[in-house]
Formats: sequence, structure tokens, C-alpha cells
Amino acid sequence: MVIEASPNSYRRISTLLNYVQALIDGKAVKLFLNVIEANFLGVRKCQFAALRCLSKLINCRVLQKDVMSTRGVFLLFRCLNNSDYELMLSAIQMISDISSDPSSWAASRDCGGVQKLINLLNAHQTKLTCTSQTSKSDLLKLKLTVAQYAAKSLSILYKDEENRRVACASNIINVCQFWIRSKHQNVTIPILILLQHLSLASSFRKQVNDSGMITDVLHHLRSNNMELKQAAADLILTVSHSHHHHKHTRMANVLQN
Repeated sequence: MVIEASPNSYRRISTLLNYVQALIDGKAVKLFLNVIEANFLGVRKCQFAALRCLSKLINCRVLQKDVMSTRGVFLLFRCLNNSDYELMLSAIQMISDISSDPSSWAASRDCGGVQKLINLLNAHQTKLTCTSQTSKSDLLKLKLTVAQYAAKSLSILYKDEENRRVACASNIINVCQFWIRSKHQNVTIPILILLQHLSLASSFRKQVNDSGMITDVLHHLRSNNMELKQAAADLILTVSHSHHHHKHTRMANVLQN
């Protein structure tokens, strides 16, 4: 890159360096979080832009701590209260990304985020609000995508024991059973994975056993989708620690073979 030796060029370089310094200092992240926090008419487009910028910045290790601060995590989860599913989808995609970092697990729980994600798994039962003109099929696709990211986030967050306790006190078992019986594999796979983490607790294994869910899980062992098949087999193996479900393990082996 050739830099022209002129006052204008140096001014532009100086401005660019100021922007870079603002990024490094976390000022840009704070600005984007302020936009997300804003609650007045006409801010929606700016919030979309702020979320897009944050999703790019989170890939920079220097800035991750600012994005995944307690305030940052809280504001991302606050977007899930919005009936605007398009804005919600932008936020939950970021939540899915930050959930892979254990440093976000406690903040996700403390702000009520884990429970909000559980509620989103029921999104198929709620009325969908969109500001743009969308067809019924697009609305369904949007709901499924939100549920998919919610399940994916929970499947990671439930690696944490404290987060598992939140789930065990909820009605998540019924929601999971709905998705296991559905034909939407993109949601079913992370649901099976999160159930596997939850089933590490003997009390939750009992809920799984009593629900009769394993019978539905067994059907997925015949799937041509290897990821779905593996997730089902792993859940059955985890639940089989219960004496009552050794028979399901034997049946799973027969079906897989």
C-alpha cells in the first residue's frame, strides 16, 4: 500500500488510527452496547447494525472481554424479551457464539438468560411478530431458527452444573419431548445433546425415564443423518446408567447394527 505524502493523507491516517485505538480501548463496543440498550422509536435499524458490528468484533480476542462483559451478556439476553423475532434472531446468533466461552456461563445464568432460552424453545406456540412482509413459510422458518439457536446455546450452557440446576427446576422435559418427536432435525440434534448433559444428574435421568422419551429417541437410531443418530445413541448411553433402561441400551445396539 502506497501512502501519499500530503497533509490530507496524514489526517486520514490519524483519523483511522483514532478509530483503531477506540476499538482497542473498548469504546466502540460500549457505543454499540449503548445502542442496543436504547429504547425509543426509530432505533431498530441502528440496533441491527450494532449487533452486526459486535458479531464481527467478538472474533477479535482483544475485544471479546468487552463484548462478553456482564453488561454485554445482559443486553444480548434482553433482546430475547422483544416480540420482534428478526431482532431476536440477530441477538441469539451471538448468544450461541459466546456460550462456547465458559466465562459467559455465570453471567448468562445470573441475568435469567438460561430461563429465557428455555422459554424460546416454546416459540413455536407463540404468536410471531415481524415488521417486514413475510410469508407463513418464512415465519415458520424464523421460529425454527430461533429454536435451533436456543437449543444450541443451552446444549453448551448445560455443561455447567449450576445452569443444569436451573433446567431441572423448569418444565424443559416437556418441551424437549415435543422437539424429539418433531421432524426438524436442526432443532432435535442440539436438544438431544442438552438432554445428555442434563441427564448427568440422577434426578433428571429419572424424569427422562418416567417421561417415556427414550422410546422416541430410539427411532432416531434409524436415521440416515449420522449426527442425529450419534446424538441419540449418546443420550441413550447416558440414560442407561439407570438400571431400568439397560433394556433400551440393548435395543439401541440392535437398531444401530
